[in-house]
Amino acid sequence: MYTLKNMKQVKQFFASAPEKSFRKGSILLNPEDKIKNIYYLTQGNVKQYVVSKGGEELTVHIFRPGAFFPIMLAMRNAPNRFYFTALTDIKVKISPSNKVLEFLKKEQVPLYDLAVRFAQGIDGLTVRLESLLSESAASRISSLLLYLSDKFGKTSPEGTKIDLSLSQQEIAGWVGLERETVSRQMKVLSDEGLISYKKQKITVIDVKKFAKQFSN
Repeated sequence: MYTLKNMKQVKQFFASAPEKSFRKGSILLNPEDKIKNIYYLTQGNVKQYVVSKGGEELTVHIFRPGAFFPIMLAMRNAPNRFYFTALTDIKVKISPSNKVLEFLKKEQVPLYDLAVRFAQGIDGLTVRLESLLSESAASRISSLLLYLSDKFGKTSPEGTKIDLSLSQQEIAGWVGLERETVSRQMKVLSDEGLISYKKQKITVIDVKKFAKQFSN
């Protein structure tokens, strides 16, 4: 996690970069697009995903304000295989990738913290892969909700609110299930008083209780 000091270094670097707004649903990068620029997210959320040959969408990661992408692809000089799409209305600072790479070479602390974030992302991806290998739809969805509660949760009187708007189709894209299956499982969790799902907003009523039930 970036400290305030490290966030300040990154913000200062991107401060002079031009800022651009994108509406929800806008595609910032398509597969095979050359990585010419790095986007520093100042507002909103961006989804990174792939589309299978069968046309199924699988979410890989969601970026929050303070993230810059696709820095890992730029660092490896790797071809892009992903879509990067605005999950909400967003604002980004845009800087040429070569300038960002030079900055990271000179500023070792942000580079180290970037590696830590990458390691955290790998850990989250591992948890998701383990859930995808489960035959239980309930286990897949429960694992995802715990992951989102940890990464995007905000404490409220009602419980832990996941600070994202997620349709049932988008949830299905995360866990590799049909939308109808997600709908049934979300209703079960709601009926059991474990979550609240209204207007694409999810609240986990009691994370500890939810996690305990999931572990059982």
